[in-house]
Amino acid sequence: MSFKYTGFISYRRNQWCRKCASFFNNILQENEECYGSGIFFDDKEIEVRDDIDQKIADGIYESMSLLFFFVPVSILESNPYCAWELAYFSEYERLRIEKLKQINPHLDENDCKQIIPILIKGDEKDLPDLLRNRKFVDFRTEMLVLRKNSRAARKAYKEIIDSFNSLRRTFSGFENVGKIPMPPMDFATSAETIGYKPPFPSIVLKN
Repeated sequence: MSFKYTGFISYRRNQWCRKCASFFNNILQENEECYGSGIFFDDKEIEVRDDIDQKIADGIYESMSLLFFFVPVSILESNPYCAWELAYFSEYERLRIEKLKQINPHLDENDCKQIIPILIKGDEKDLPDLLRNRKFVDFRTEMLVLRKNSRAARKAYKEIIDSFNSLRRTFSGFENVGKIPMPPMDFATSAETIGYKPPFPSIVLKN
C-alpha cells in the first residue's frame, strides 16, 4: 500500500481542540502496531522553516484516511484550515473511489470512504453535507475529561482502529492516485465542496 500515513488529524486550531486531537494522537501513536503506519499530526510533523500549507497538502496526499475532529465552530471563514483540509481530502477520496471501482465495479462505496468524523461537541445535524450520512465516532460524553482508560476513550479508539483495519483491507495493494494541485485557501470554495450551510450555532469553547 502506497500511503505513508494511516491517518491525517484535522482539527480546529485552538487550545481545547488541539488538546483533544493530541490526546487521540498519543493513543494512536502508542498503539501503532495495531494498524500499520503512522499518523500525521501537525504538531509532530511540521518543523520550523517548513512551508506549512505545502506540508499539510503533502500529508493529506500521503494519508489513507482523515480523522476530522468536529465541533460546531470547526468551519469558520476566519479560520479556514478545517474546511480546506476536508474539501481537499474529499477530492482525493472521490478519485480513489473511482479508481477502486474501475478495478471492482461491485465494490460498496461505503467501504471505501476514508473520512472518519469524530464528533466532540454539538449535534450530528451540524455536520456539513459531506459528512452528514456517515457513521461518526461519538466522543461528546467525555469531551472535557480526557482519560485514556475511560469507557468513551476506549470505545472511540476501537471504532477508529476498526475503521483503519477495514480501509487497509480495502486499499491492500492500491497505488495512490496522482497529486491534485494544492487549492487556494479560499473559504467559499471549500465550504461549497463540503456542503457547508452557515450559520452554525455560536458556541464558545473554554480553553
